[in-house]
Amino acid sequence: MSSALHVHSEYSELDGFSHPKEYLERAKEIGLKAIAVTEHGNMCSYPYYDKLKKDYPGLKVIYGVELYECFDMSVQDPDNKYFHLIALAKNEQGRIALNEIVTKSNFEGFYYKPRIDLNALKPYAENLVILTACLASKIAREKDYNKCIDYINEYKSIFPHFYLEMQSHRHEDQVAYNRKILSLAKDTNTDFVITTDSHAATEEDLYYQAYHVGIARDSETLSELYEGCYLQTDDE
Repeated sequence: MSSALHVHSEYSELDGFSHPKEYLERAKEIGLKAIAVTEHGNMCSYPYYDKLKKDYPGLKVIYGVELYECFDMSVQDPDNKYFHLIALAKNEQGRIALNEIVTKSNFEGFYYKPRIDLNALKPYAENLVILTACLASKIAREKDYNKCIDYINEYKSIFPHFYLEMQSHRHEDQVAYNRKILSLAKDTNTDFVITTDSHAATEEDLYYQAYHVGIARDSETLSELYEGCYLQTDDE
Protein backbone atom coordinates (compact mmCIF):
# COMPACT_ATOMS: atom_id res chain seq x y z
CA MET A 1 0.00 0.00 0.00
CA SER A 2 1.12 3.54 -0.66
CA SER A 3 1.75 6.65 1.38
CA ALA A 4 0.71 10.25 0.72
CA LEU A 5 3.93 12.28 0.96
CA HIS A 6 2.81 15.74 -0.22
CA VAL A 7 -0.32 17.07 1.52
CA HIS A 8 -1.65 20.60 2.13
CA SER A 9 -4.46 21.11 4.62
CA GLU A 10 -6.39 24.34 5.26
CA TYR A 11 -3.33 25.45 7.24
CA SER A 12 -1.57 26.09 3.92
CA GLU A 13 -3.50 29.33 4.02
CA LEU A 14 -5.70 30.18 1.03
CA ASP A 15 -4.23 27.27 -0.90
CA GLY A 16 -5.11 23.98 0.83
CA PHE A 17 -8.76 23.34 1.63
CA SER A 18 -9.48 20.26 3.76
CA HIS A 19 -9.16 19.95 7.55
CA PRO A 20 -6.63 17.43 8.97
CA LYS A 21 -9.48 15.17 10.11
CA GLU A 22 -10.87 15.05 6.56
CA TYR A 23 -7.47 13.99 5.28
CA LEU A 24 -7.13 11.27 7.92
CA GLU A 25 -10.62 9.97 7.14
CA ARG A 26 -9.86 9.88 3.41
CA ALA A 27 -6.48 8.20 3.98
CA LYS A 28 -8.14 5.52 6.12
CA GLU A 29 -10.92 5.06 3.54
CA ILE A 30 -8.53 4.38 0.66
CA GLY A 31 -6.18 2.21 2.71
CA LEU A 32 -3.09 4.38 2.98
CA LYS A 33 -0.43 3.33 5.50
CA ALA A 34 1.03 6.81 6.02
CA ILE A 35 0.27 10.47 5.35
CA ALA A 36 2.78 13.32 5.42
CA VAL A 37 1.97 16.83 6.66
CA THR A 38 3.63 19.32 4.29
CA GLU A 39 2.14 22.79 4.70
CA HIS A 40 3.61 25.69 2.76
CA GLY A 41 6.39 27.12 4.94
CA ASN A 42 4.67 26.44 8.27
CA MET A 43 3.87 23.76 10.85
CA CYS A 44 0.53 25.13 12.07
CA SER A 45 -1.42 21.92 11.48
CA TYR A 46 0.89 19.69 13.55
CA PRO A 47 -1.10 20.03 16.83
CA TYR A 48 -4.30 19.00 15.06
CA TYR A 49 -2.79 15.94 13.40
CA ASP A 50 -1.06 15.04 16.66
CA LYS A 51 -4.33 15.20 18.58
CA LEU A 52 -6.30 13.26 15.96
CA LYS A 53 -3.81 10.51 15.05
CA LYS A 54 -4.68 8.36 18.08
CA ASP A 55 -8.05 7.70 16.41
CA TYR A 56 -6.26 6.25 13.34
CA PRO A 57 -3.91 3.60 14.78
CA GLY A 58 -3.22 2.01 11.39
CA LEU A 59 -2.09 5.28 9.84
CA LYS A 60 1.36 6.79 10.37
CA VAL A 61 1.56 10.59 10.41
CA ILE A 62 4.85 11.90 9.00
CA TYR A 63 5.67 15.50 9.85
CA GLY A 64 7.16 17.69 7.14
CA VAL A 65 7.12 21.09 5.44
CA GLU A 66 7.09 22.30 1.85
CA LEU A 67 9.98 24.73 2.17
CA TYR A 68 10.71 27.79 0.05
CA GLU A 69 14.26 27.06 -1.04
CA CYS A 70 16.44 29.86 -2.45
CA PHE A 71 20.05 30.09 -3.57
CA ASP A 72 21.02 32.56 -0.83
CA MET A 73 18.56 33.58 1.88
CA SER A 74 20.46 36.82 2.49
CA VAL A 75 19.79 38.04 -1.07
CA GLN A 76 16.48 39.66 -1.99
CA ASP A 77 16.01 39.38 -5.74
CA PRO A 78 12.48 39.83 -7.16
CA ASP A 79 13.46 37.86 -10.28
CA ASN A 80 14.84 34.90 -8.31
CA LYS A 81 12.69 34.54 -5.22
CA TYR A 82 12.42 30.85 -4.28
CA PHE A 83 11.61 27.26 -5.26
CA HIS A 84 9.56 24.57 -3.56
CA LEU A 85 11.27 21.70 -1.73
CA ILE A 86 9.72 18.99 0.48
CA ALA A 87 11.44 18.14 3.78
CA LEU A 88 10.09 15.26 5.89
CA ALA A 89 11.18 14.42 9.43
CA LYS A 90 12.99 11.08 9.41
CA ASN A 91 12.76 10.87 13.22
CA GLU A 92 12.09 13.01 16.29
CA GLN A 93 15.36 14.88 15.73
CA GLY A 94 14.08 15.68 12.25
CA ARG A 95 10.86 17.11 13.65
CA ILE A 96 12.85 19.34 16.00
CA ALA A 97 15.06 20.29 13.07
CA LEU A 98 12.01 21.44 11.12
CA ASN A 99 11.07 23.70 14.05
CA GLU A 100 14.44 25.41 13.77
CA ILE A 101 14.40 25.54 9.96
CA VAL A 102 10.95 27.14 9.80
CA THR A 103 11.97 29.66 12.48
CA LYS A 104 15.13 30.59 10.55
CA SER A 105 13.19 30.87 7.29
CA ASN A 106 10.82 33.38 8.89
CA PHE A 107 13.27 35.44 10.96
CA GLU A 108 16.34 35.35 8.72
CA GLY A 109 15.18 34.50 5.21
CA PHE A 110 11.75 36.06 4.79
CA TYR A 111 11.28 37.75 1.40
CA TYR A 112 7.77 37.34 -0.03
CA LYS A 113 7.84 33.91 1.67
CA PRO A 114 9.81 32.34 4.54
CA ARG A 115 12.90 31.17 2.61
CA ILE A 116 15.79 28.84 3.40
CA ASP A 117 18.96 27.93 1.50
CA LEU A 118 20.97 24.71 1.31
CA ASN A 119 23.74 26.02 3.56
CA ALA A 120 21.19 26.58 6.33
CA LEU A 121 19.76 23.07 5.79
CA LYS A 122 23.11 21.25 5.90
CA PRO A 123 23.33 20.88 9.72
CA TYR A 124 19.98 19.06 9.74
CA ALA A 125 20.48 16.88 6.66
CA GLU A 126 20.94 13.52 8.40
CA ASN A 127 17.50 13.66 10.04
CA LEU A 128 15.50 14.77 7.01
CA VAL A 129 14.06 13.07 3.92
CA ILE A 130 14.10 15.46 0.95
CA LEU A 131 11.80 15.34 -2.10
CA THR A 132 12.11 17.66 -5.11
CA ALA A 133 8.46 18.79 -4.93
CA CYS A 134 6.27 20.09 -7.76
CA LEU A 135 6.38 22.16 -10.94
CA ALA A 136 7.55 25.05 -8.76
CA SER A 137 10.74 23.18 -7.82
CA LYS A 138 14.28 24.14 -8.84
CA ILE A 139 14.53 21.02 -11.02
CA ALA A 140 11.25 21.79 -12.80
CA ARG A 141 12.05 25.42 -13.50
CA GLU A 142 15.57 24.79 -14.78
CA LYS A 143 15.54 24.31 -18.57
CA ASP A 144 19.19 23.23 -18.85
CA TYR A 145 19.16 19.44 -18.38
CA ASN A 146 22.84 19.26 -17.43
CA LYS A 147 22.32 21.94 -14.80
CA CYS A 148 19.48 19.83 -13.37
CA ILE A 149 21.96 16.98 -13.05
CA ASP A 150 24.33 19.32 -11.19
CA TYR A 151 21.53 20.37 -8.83
CA ILE A 152 20.64 16.75 -8.12
CA ASN A 153 24.26 15.86 -7.40
CA GLU A 154 24.45 18.82 -5.04
CA TYR A 155 21.31 17.71 -3.21
CA LYS A 156 22.68 14.17 -2.93
CA SER A 157 26.00 15.42 -1.58
CA ILE A 158 24.13 17.14 1.26
CA PHE A 159 21.15 14.89 1.97
CA PRO A 160 21.66 11.14 2.50
CA HIS A 161 17.91 10.60 2.06
CA PHE A 162 17.05 12.36 -1.21
CA TYR A 163 14.40 11.44 -3.79
CA LEU A 164 13.15 12.88 -7.04
CA GLU A 165 9.40 13.50 -7.07
CA MET A 166 6.91 13.04 -9.86
CA GLN A 167 3.19 13.66 -9.52
CA SER A 168 0.00 11.92 -10.62
CA HIS A 169 -1.63 14.68 -12.68
CA ARG A 170 -2.76 14.46 -16.30
CA HIS A 171 -1.88 18.03 -17.26
CA GLU A 172 0.54 18.20 -20.22
CA ASP A 173 3.10 20.21 -18.20
CA GLN A 174 3.13 17.52 -15.52
CA VAL A 175 3.39 14.75 -18.11
CA ALA A 176 6.45 16.43 -19.65
CA TYR A 177 8.03 16.96 -16.23
CA ASN A 178 7.43 13.33 -15.21
CA ARG A 179 9.30 12.22 -18.33
CA LYS A 180 12.12 14.55 -17.35
CA ILE A 181 12.19 13.04 -13.85
CA LEU A 182 12.39 9.51 -15.28
CA SER A 183 15.36 10.52 -17.41
CA LEU A 184 17.07 12.30 -14.52
CA ALA A 185 16.47 9.32 -12.24
CA LYS A 186 18.24 7.07 -14.75
CA ASP A 187 21.08 9.47 -15.54
CA THR A 188 21.85 10.25 -11.88
CA ASN A 189 20.98 6.84 -10.42
CA THR A 190 18.43 8.45 -8.09
CA ASP A 191 15.22 6.86 -6.81
CA PHE A 192 11.92 8.67 -7.24
CA VAL A 193 8.58 8.79 -5.42
CA ILE A 194 5.11 9.48 -6.79
CA THR A 195 2.89 12.01 -5.00
CA THR A 196 -0.40 13.78 -5.66
CA ASP A 197 0.37 17.26 -4.21
CA SER A 198 -2.95 17.09 -2.40
CA HIS A 199 -4.67 20.40 -1.74
CA ALA A 200 -8.01 18.75 -0.87
CA ALA A 201 -8.98 15.40 0.61
CA THR A 202 -11.34 14.43 -2.22
CA GLU A 203 -11.75 15.30 -5.87
CA GLU A 204 -15.11 16.95 -5.10
CA ASP A 205 -13.43 19.29 -2.59
CA LEU A 206 -11.21 20.77 -5.29
CA TYR A 207 -14.26 22.81 -6.33
CA TYR A 208 -14.11 24.65 -3.00
CA GLN A 209 -10.33 24.78 -2.96
CA ALA A 210 -10.50 26.83 -6.16
CA TYR A 211 -12.31 29.57 -4.20
CA HIS A 212 -9.43 29.70 -1.69
CA VAL A 213 -6.98 30.22 -4.53
CA GLY A 214 -9.17 32.98 -5.98
CA ILE A 215 -9.40 34.76 -2.63
CA ALA A 216 -5.62 34.61 -2.26
CA ARG A 217 -5.13 36.67 -5.44
CA ASP A 218 -1.49 35.59 -5.43
CA SER A 219 0.01 35.20 -8.89
CA GLU A 220 2.15 32.19 -7.96
CA THR A 221 -0.75 30.41 -6.27
CA LEU A 222 -3.05 31.16 -9.19
CA SER A 223 -0.50 29.71 -11.61
CA GLU A 224 -0.15 26.38 -9.74
CA LEU A 225 -1.50 23.20 -11.28
CA TYR A 226 -4.36 21.64 -9.29
CA GLU A 227 -5.70 18.95 -11.65
CA GLY A 228 -5.79 15.75 -9.61
CA CYS A 229 -4.48 17.44 -6.46
CA TYR A 230 -6.39 15.33 -3.96
CA LEU A 231 -5.69 12.08 -2.08
CA GLN A 232 -5.85 9.54 -4.90
CA THR A 233 -6.22 5.79 -4.55
CA ASP A 234 -3.44 3.45 -5.67
CA ASP A 235 -5.42 2.64 -8.82
CA GLU A 236 -5.83 6.32 -9.66
